[in-house]
Amino acid sequence: MLPLRERLHNLILRHYERLQHHLTETGRWQDLINLCHRGLQIDDLHEPFYQGLILAHRQMGQYGEAVRV
Repeated sequence: MLPLRERLHNLILRHYERLQHHLTETGRWQDLINLCHRGLQIDDLHEPFYQGLILAHRQMGQYGEAVRV
């Protein structure tokens, strides 16, 4: 059962990363923030979600929030 759970976990993370890339490319910063927060609920140690949050907050001029992340 564990290998299946791990495969599903990795599949979800890859899907979120593809969507994160799309949102970054299209400049949909608030959607990116929402996605990254949802992603961190799945895996709170997944570095790309933190990077997405920092980028989105910077792009929106929310420098304090970017530093907090």
